[in-house]
Amino acid sequence: MSATEEEPRFLNYYRCGRCGHEWTDEWSCQCDDDCPACGARHMTPYKSDDLDGEAASAATFKEVDEARYDEMLGVLPPALWIGKGFLVGEPFDHRRCKATGRLAASYAAFIRHRGKYYESEEAMTVAEFKAFDPGTLS
Repeated sequence: MSATEEEPRFLNYYRCGRCGHEWTDEWSCQCDDDCPACGARHMTPYKSDDLDGEAASAATFKEVDEARYDEMLGVLPPALWIGKGFLVGEPFDHRRCKATGRLAASYAAFIRHRGKYYESEEAMTVAEFKAFDPGTLS
């Protein structure tokens, strides 16, 4: 990322497991935080808002034919299959998720939208795939 580009911003919502204190904090990822009330460490956000909409919209897809889509659907049982498409069942890699900031498995992603078929140009995590809006496809 160049110095002129900004990192994605997330508003994370936290609840302390020790004292019950609730707070929000803005970070460049969905990361753990320490409770400002009692100092308990490593509280995981129970909710995060992507303030820029960047995490999911950063994905790029190329159009493929129906045969490619069907072939990849039949290779392995999908790791995730939801209305817009699926993630191929075998992880491609493990990397830091753009949506959560955590280490996660990434998969080849396939989407069917408005009668067309698409394959991700970069493997996606489950969180990235769920957050992706197929309406951004051209």
